Amino acid sequence: MLARTHGFIHRVAAATGLVFVGGTSVGGDGDDYTSVSLTSLTGGIASAPAAGDIVVVVHGWCSASDDNPTISGYTEVTELYANDDRDTNVVVAYKVMTGTPDTAITVPNTATGDNAQATVVHVWRSQNAAPIDVAIATATGTNSDVPNAPTVTPITTGAVILACALSAQQEANAALTVPSGYGNFFAGLGESGTTERQARAVIASKAWTGGAEDPPVFGGGSAEVRASWGAVSVVLRPSSSSGLVFVGGTTAGGRGDTYTSVSLTSLTGGIAAAPGPGDVVIVVHGCIGTSDVDPSVSGYTELTELYANDDVDANVAVAWKIMGPTPDTSVTVFQDGTSSNGHATAIHVWRGAHQTTPFNVTTTTATGTNSDKPDSPTITPTTAGSMVLSVGLGAQDDTIAATLVAPTGYTDNDFVSKGDGSTRSAIAVIASKAWVSGAEDPGAWTGGEVDTSNSWVAATLVLQPA
Repeated sequence: MLARTHGFIHRVAAATGLVFVGGTSVGGDGDDYTSVSLTSLTGGIASAPAAGDIVVVVHGWCSASDDNPTISGYTEVTELYANDDRDTNVVVAYKVMTGTPDTAITVPNTATGDNAQATVVHVWRSQNAAPIDVAIATATGTNSDVPNAPTVTPITTGAVILACALSAQQEANAALTVPSGYGNFFAGLGESGTTERQARAVIASKAWTGGAEDPPVFGGGSAEVRASWGAVSVVLRPSSSSGLVFVGGTTAGGRGDTYTSVSLTSLTGGIAAAPGPGDVVIVVHGCIGTSDVDPSVSGYTELTELYANDDVDANVAVAWKIMGPTPDTSVTVFQDGTSSNGHATAIHVWRGAHQTTPFNVTTTTATGTNSDKPDSPTITPTTAGSMVLSVGLGAQDDTIAATLVAPTGYTDNDFVSKGDGSTRSAIAVIASKAWVSGAEDPGAWTGGEVDTSNSWVAATLVLQPA
């Protein structure tokens, strides 16, 4: 039995760039539907999404097992499970519409009328290219069908908080209601046709005004203890013309048998101690040795991997990753397991980068011998507001690395990591400069040591704004 509920809509206008386009809801038993229309939105400014709008969907069901629902083609924010006599399975996901917006969402079901499923959808306009402002917060509960979305602390003026949830209960037909102070409320009700199972998906929003936000518990519900729920607090970030912002940087260094993980929770020099959703993390990691060892950064997209061959050889990988709704807390890096070789890592984190093409032009590279001083080559950006990054690694035939100094004009956000091996040492470097116009030649790093046994590798990157 397919039951549609269009939600109880109480509009709350956000005094921000974010605009509520509209929402929808649907529910039924576990084999009723696999598609949710996006062409009959209500409560907002339009009946369907336009190109560039973000569609946020909360979908799930009441069942008797952990079923791990997913939504094909959407970016998953989280998937939650709560175990009681009536189990909650819920997924929250989003998708930014392309030039031809979707007319429907394909959703999974359990293919059995014994279960109940429900879906709610919000569509928003004028979100940031990195649409999720901070790490999501999640909560689950049992012995209750009344969800309670947890506390979250936005960081961007004009953000909007979404309280999203699904509850599983005995068929009691007790409606959930909007949390106090929230609006744009939609509720989907699904009831099993053969068993006492009911699912309720809900979503509501509130414009953020400052500080931590603890969404009040959803209202209504029943006193049924054979019930469970899963809830998520999501913060949408509005569009912004603020450009690239340096979040912070960090370094690590040591022997080739001392570390494989670099923390991202103690960044310095920028606006935050850890990356947020949508931030781009750039990693310069490498080592010294006597051969080409092809260093790598696990789970990251490699921009370049360079090798310079001298008495002591320089190896470096330069890689990047855009953080998802739950940002990484560390980076896993290569180690050769050899105590005689130094390994070093230097990291930058930036906010406001283009989310699909963060690098403006092809990276340029260079290598050298008889010196340990990386010399990033010339590059010519094409996008206003871009940032030029000079990165590299110097290999030194010494047990204690002599530090390197950033090129003129690159002393902002410069991070130097020294990795001392028992025989040879490595120095990883990264620094940035705002591009103004024309070709940019960062120039060589200085300092280090004078030794013709040494070598270096370098690259020049251009990070472009959204």
